[in-house]
Amino acid sequence: MKLRILSSIIIFLGSYLPLAAILVLQDISKESWEKPICDITKLTFENCQLPTLNNPEIALAFLGITAFSFVFFILTINSIKSGEVAIIEEAKQIPGDIINYVFPYVVSFMGVDISDKGKLSGFVLFLAWLFLITHKSGQIFLNPLLILSNWKYYEVTYSIGNHKRTEYALSKNTLIPNSKVRTKKVQDINIMSQKD
Repeated sequence: MKLRILSSIIIFLGSYLPLAAILVLQDISKESWEKPICDITKLTFENCQLPTLNNPEIALAFLGITAFSFVFFILTINSIKSGEVAIIEEAKQIPGDIINYVFPYVVSFMGVDISDKGKLSGFVLFLAWLFLITHKSGQIFLNPLLILSNWKYYEVTYSIGNHKRTEYALSKNTLIPNSKVRTKKVQDINIMSQKD
């Protein structure tokens, strides 16, 4: 099953929710960092104020888009239940690959100034290239935020009928030898769930 380009873009953007949160924090004005959010000497919230952003439209739009995309992604992957029945022969969890996918990109953009149009354009172009590479390689589902939703990445050997295969899979359940699962291939990744 191949994803449509719009679905792929939404899923891809969902993996950059932490980066969007970092950009919002970096966009908080210097004056806001110097003032407390609330006056803790008073027991009311009347004296509380949210920090001000230098570029609220851009920062909050990116945060909103990535938050929506992440929720869409989680709902999409959790809705994949059907598929062929497979018998697991061998399964090896690969936890590092999901973390390694996004970590360098988050670190790379710790200093992005979204008020600078040149840096913002470069950032958008970089994300577009990452998307194209990720989409073409079929790795769009390798979202490091899946760890927060208890999904795991495996190298798995399984059989369907008399056909034995060794491929990569995502599963919320622990994959153990001789267990039966349902598997559906989406963008070159098997989504495996417990057999009903």
